[in-house]
Amino acid sequence: MRFVAIALGSVLLAALVPAVVRGSSASTPQAAWPRCPDPVGVFDGRAKLGLSVCGPTKVFRNVDYSYTVVLKNIKTTTFRTVRLSVIHYDPIRRASRPYRHAGTWFDQLMSVATFPTLTNFRPGDTFRVSFTLPFKQHNDPKGSNFVVEAKASGPSARTDRTYDVWWK
Repeated sequence: MRFVAIALGSVLLAALVPAVVRGSSASTPQAAWPRCPDPVGVFDGRAKLGLSVCGPTKVFRNVDYSYTVVLKNIKTTTFRTVRLSVIHYDPIRRASRPYRHAGTWFDQLMSVATFPTLTNFRPGDTFRVSFTLPFKQHNDPKGSNFVVEAKASGPSARTDRTYDVWWK
């Protein structure tokens, strides 16, 4: 009888745990995020980090949209540390990985979110993160944008991508 109660308790716990994880703001099932391939293409000889950003380019005002970023080490060198940041008018709503609000930038107009620092980022390694951004009306009447920036040290490298969206 005790075994049945323990087994039933385990089944109930197993059923409840995914619901709790799915409901958290820091973690969402991967299927909900846009799919994004690894960075490919011809990189100039100086490029050390490849960056892909995927998600909608036409958005409605005051609606949240999800994006996925893939960062890849395209060189033969291991980077000691790499920091990935997202710069946008408004703070991130949710993300597939933990992040911290790193303050504001550009005269207090932009919000900066920083993801945990990657260490020993080896050749061929990739890092994926997805996040949801709100798109509110700001200075530009035609659209909006956000910037994804990656900075590496040991050896030094930097790449960024401005992702433009237009109002529907």
